[in-house]
Amino acid sequence: MALKETLCLIDTNVFLAVTDPKDALCERAKQTLDSLKEKQKSLILLTPVIEEMVTFLFYKQRGELAKAFIDSAYQDPSIVVRDVDACTLRQVFALASRHAYRPKISLTDWVLLYHALNWKVGLVTFDKQLYTIWKKLA
Repeated sequence: MALKETLCLIDTNVFLAVTDPKDALCERAKQTLDSLKEKQKSLILLTPVIEEMVTFLFYKQRGELAKAFIDSAYQDPSIVVRDVDACTLRQVFALASRHAYRPKISLTDWVLLYHALNWKVGLVTFDKQLYTIWKKLA
């Protein structure tokens, strides 16, 4: 299955690491995003990832950063935001069911996996379980 080289889905954990200088993955996340930008990759940002990110920032009382993240997501020409509709969710549940809901990953991760496989695009994540199943199925 050939991947569309100019597109990649981004998991929430990459953005979370960038926003927290104390995060062990902060530097790796910055380097990853810089590398993608240098390679002129378009980032696909799914609405569940935006929701997870904003929720996390709200919990940390970082509302201004949440607003900046949303503004950037919708204004940066290198970012493509995609909604997840009911039809897609049915397909996601079918995928998860075919794999007996294993590994135990979040619904957002199943959505990312589904789209990475369906759209034949790269997946940028620091989640080892998600990355492993994606590589296995891609």
